[in-house]
Amino acid sequence: MNVSAYDAGFWVGNVLYILVLVLIFRFVGRWGWIGLIIRIICGGLLIFRVVTLLAIAPRS
Repeated sequence: MNVSAYDAGFWVGNVLYILVLVLIFRFVGRWGWIGLIIRIICGGLLIFRVVTLLAIAPRS
């Protein structure tokens, strides 16, 4: 597999993951306390993703 294709897929996949989390975060804002719990979970997942990206991101 071409390394640049892997890198592109890696970054596109992560951007889509974060986009879905942000969309869920914004959508559940109207759900009261259940929405708050889901927002906390989304925030935690986003923090884990960013830490993971910083730790294992492919280097050029």
